[in-house]
Amino acid sequence: MTAWGILGAVSPNLSNWLTPLWLLGVGAVCGLALLLVLWLIAFLASRLAPADDLDAGSHSAGEGWLHRLKYRAIVGLPQECRHDPSATMVLGRYGDVVVRPNATAFLSWYPSGLRGWCHDLAPPDAWNAACTGQVPAGEAAAIGAELIAQVSAWYPTMAAGRLLTVDAGAIFAYGKSDVDDANSGLHDRTIVGIRGDAGYLSVDPGKLTTAPLFAVQAVDRLLGLRTSPLAS
Repeated sequence: MTAWGILGAVSPNLSNWLTPLWLLGVGAVCGLALLLVLWLIAFLASRLAPADDLDAGSHSAGEGWLHRLKYRAIVGLPQECRHDPSATMVLGRYGDVVVRPNATAFLSWYPSGLRGWCHDLAPPDAWNAACTGQVPAGEAAAIGAELIAQVSAWYPTMAAGRLLTVDAGAIFAYGKSDVDDANSGLHDRTIVGIRGDAGYLSVDPGKLTTAPLFAVQAVDRLLGLRTSPLAS
């Protein structure tokens, strides 16, 4: 028997009293359901990235986002080289020598070490092996020998280094062309920081050294502790 049938079977006075309560109850349930739907819509909307989260200023996925796979070599140094200075060599493309306290040196030479280039949102899974040190022995030896030879042309004492490790790292930046293009976006690393407000923040840490600063600014912005400058 339906609710209306039950009301018809009782006395008119009782049905007159129950009908408003039933209608109020149905109205309350409908109201709660509507509020729940509105809350879900607002919740989902708050989780959507704003348009400029993929745009990131003048950059966009597939055009401005750039991942590069760059190899480095770690060499053991003979006694006479252990106190040599570290150096960065720049002429268009560049290289680095970092002499470390444990009698080893970090060597990189961009033209030889750059072995991957990708404009996708994420770097290829195929890069994972090199980034975790899993480079085939023959390939590692060839890359290491080339890095040592190229660096030694600028820093002769590194020719005495004994190859210990060859692996790679993924570099993320904005740009379409390489570093030897003066107009490349790779030369503009200032478009970093936090964007948005307390409702949604997007954080571009830039480099490892600036990540702690932007983390503090993001937390401050979320908690309203103080005004932190947003990236423009």
